[in-house]
Amino acid sequence: MNKNSPVEIIHQAMVKTFKHHFSDRLKFVHAYNPGKCLQSPGIYLGMHQMEVGENPGDGRQLINADWFSYIVLGNSTDNLAIKIRYLACEVMDLLNQPETGLWGLNNVVCLPEHIQAMPALFNPDTEGYESWEVTWQQSFYIGESIWDDDGEPPKTVLASHEPKTGKAHEPEYEPI
Repeated sequence: MNKNSPVEIIHQAMVKTFKHHFSDRLKFVHAYNPGKCLQSPGIYLGMHQMEVGENPGDGRQLINADWFSYIVLGNSTDNLAIKIRYLACEVMDLLNQPETGLWGLNNVVCLPEHIQAMPALFNPDTEGYESWEVTWQQSFYIGESIWDDDGEPPKTVLASHEPKTGKAHEPEYEPI
C-alpha cells in the first residue's frame, strides 16, 4: 500500500467512484469543508465520527466510522424536490453495491451498513440551494496484516506426533 493514510485512500476512492458515476450531472465532488462555500450541483463527502472496532487478530486495527455525503442542488433546478431525492437514492444504491460500495478497496474497507438519507440543512441562514444527506457506517482497517504475503494459501494441513516431527519426517505427516 502507498504511504497515504487509509482515510485519504478511501476518500480518494469515494471521490473517484462518485465522479465516475455522476460524470457530467454533478459538477462538484469534494470533501466537505464547513469553512468553504458550497457549490452546486455537487456531493460533499465526510465523516462524522470514528471508534476503535473489534481486533481482527491479524496485526491491523479495525476502525468503525460514520460517513456522510451532502447532495446539493441549486433552487433553480427544474423539479428540484424530485431530483434531489432521486440523487439520494442513487447514492444509497451505489453504497449498497459491493462493486461500488467497497470503492475498489476490498482488503481495506468493509461493506457499508445502515445506509439512510434525509433532508440536510448546513446553515439555516443560507438560501439558494436544497440539500439531502446520505449517511452510512463503514469500517476500515489501518496497519498491515501479518497474513499478507505473496505465497499461496495451503490447501491441505498436515500433522504428525512427537517424536516423528520435523523435516526428516515430513513424508510421514498425515492430512487433518
